[in-house]
Amino acid sequence: MNQYRRTESNVPAGLVPIMSFRYLFGRRSTPYERPQTSESAMQNWIGIAIWIIMGAAIGLMMRAAISRPEEQPGHAQVIMALGAFASVIGGMLGVGIFHLWEPLALSVGGMVCAAAFAALMTFIYRWGLRTLI
Repeated sequence: MNQYRRTESNVPAGLVPIMSFRYLFGRRSTPYERPQTSESAMQNWIGIAIWIIMGAAIGLMMRAAISRPEEQPGHAQVIMALGAFASVIGGMLGVGIFHLWEPLALSVGGMVCAAAFAALMTFIYRWGLRTLI
């Protein structure tokens, strides 16, 4: 069974899949999928870089807000790395949850979830590790 067919006249000629998730359940009226442009790819890289910098800054703010008397030297780099890693994970979750149809890293959902997850993880690391155990 052939799963490909020609598209409508308003879409460039070519073979595209008939059964597409966006075609069946999404906002697209045709099964034609728009390819990612270099502009949206650059926006994604810029957004991920912003997540990393924002997560490191949130880690440093959490370090300044919650003081630990038994803290060792070199702890700032660890909490910055944890905040950056957590913000990337949170940003991906935010984009996946709130912007499923047009996934761009430079989006409100991605930025808010990146900041919230970085704050949560660095707070748990700063406050919760020794007091929870």
